[in-house]
Amino acid sequence: MGKDDELVRLNTKDMGPKVKEFLTMLSRRVKGQDMALRDVATAYEQYTCGLKKKDKPIFSGLFLGPSGVGKTLVAEILAEHLFGSRGAFCKIKCEDFKERHQIASLIGSPPGYIGFQDPNDEKRFNEESTHPILSQWNLDRHDSKVLQVENKDERDKFMERKKKYDKDNEAKQVSEEIRRIKELVNKLERDVDVLEGQQSSAPKDKAGKWRIAAKVTKLKKELLALKAQGVVLSERLKKAKVAYEEERAYLQKWYRSMADRGAVYDSDAPRTYTSIVLFDEIEKADESLHHMLYEIMDKGELQLANGRTTSFRNCFLFMTGNVGEREIADIQSGNANIGFRQQGAKNEAEENQNIYQVAVEAAKKTFPAAFMGRLDKIVVFRPLKFETLIEILDVHVNELIVDFFEADQPILITLEDPVKKFLVEQSMEGGRNAYGARNLKARLGKYITSKLIRAIGNGSLKPPADVFAKLEEVNGKKRVVFDSMALKFPGEDISPKTNGKTNP
Repeated sequence: MGKDDELVRLNTKDMGPKVKEFLTMLSRRVKGQDMALRDVATAYEQYTCGLKKKDKPIFSGLFLGPSGVGKTLVAEILAEHLFGSRGAFCKIKCEDFKERHQIASLIGSPPGYIGFQDPNDEKRFNEESTHPILSQWNLDRHDSKVLQVENKDERDKFMERKKKYDKDNEAKQVSEEIRRIKELVNKLERDVDVLEGQQSSAPKDKAGKWRIAAKVTKLKKELLALKAQGVVLSERLKKAKVAYEEERAYLQKWYRSMADRGAVYDSDAPRTYTSIVLFDEIEKADESLHHMLYEIMDKGELQLANGRTTSFRNCFLFMTGNVGEREIADIQSGNANIGFRQQGAKNEAEENQNIYQVAVEAAKKTFPAAFMGRLDKIVVFRPLKFETLIEILDVHVNELIVDFFEADQPILITLEDPVKKFLVEQSMEGGRNAYGARNLKARLGKYITSKLIRAIGNGSLKPPADVFAKLEEVNGKKRVVFDSMALKFPGEDISPKTNGKTNP
């Protein structure tokens, strides 16, 4: 090193922008699992860097923890981040593979058995052709790069039609226009609210009030015109979606045909498609599935019954398990509630360490050492605290608002704190939170969503509107009631209107 050379201290603490973006995306959806999410983000960091093992999956992780705490959701969000859809991954429900003979659907039937597919038999290459669950097709089909098929002549024809399909996608164009109109409507409605507020608080200046009223009237005319345009576009969108789905079905059939004929996959070529595979509740599967995973984790590939090989070398391999759930519950500070820890527990760092240790010990008792030794990481998810369940409820409410907007029923929903507490308590059967956050969405549907749908149906709730959910107690029984605030024309009463009271 020359005398003019200067050493620069490396920053090994901060994650890069891509990884930070992914971690933020995870944290917005998965609550109360900061340590687990950092482990997943670290695996994603290695993937983005391009540093991976040549003969193994990108990441082989065992996710442990109580039911309903976000283990499967992590895989869904990674799929959404990589491929644009939460369902864009291969999920195997291990409870469906408790018997050895059921494994055939994963790798295909062996020669001589019903369902065997000879890779050289051209008679099987049609739209009825099926693939084993762990075929290369089922792993890679979610990656957009799969469309870059190796068969050049057919690829060119396919891509030409695919480009035309993408460019002339009227449904997408109309949807974008509807979205733009909704944004304009929201902006104009906010402007109207501001002006009406100024009108009600303005001094006794007739000219000033008249000018404000004129602006309000003009804005409302624009609103009506935009909404009428939205109705016309909605009808156009329905027709465009039909044509879009027909063309997509044709392209999918064509592409599936190419995949079956080997025009997409070359078993001798390096795999370039990223995939995600999730084995859910791995402890429920037959031992033979665990042995199958040895081959996948050790060599990064799996031989199917017909002799073809599926590569897992560009795959995120996740396995979830509920082993240790009871032991984790016993750690909770004098609280028998499974998956729920109240305030006042012991030091959180100490509790996290204890939870990790008992989960790992339970896994060692359940799975062979050969299985445990091939894992890159054991990620343990904590039971959910009460305040975490409140945060998850807020996420569900925001998603519900989006659902109403997408259904052309724009309403904003606000739950008062007592309502949130009530819904969380109702989601805990007998005071037990045995299902984590899973029951929350069902309770939201029962006490909130279904009531608002009924109010829209009977006309008492007229979108666009703000809706406020409150908790009342009558004769010792709690129930959720709703008030709504709709836009009003000048001179009309703008006080909140109670749409009705509903029993929980």
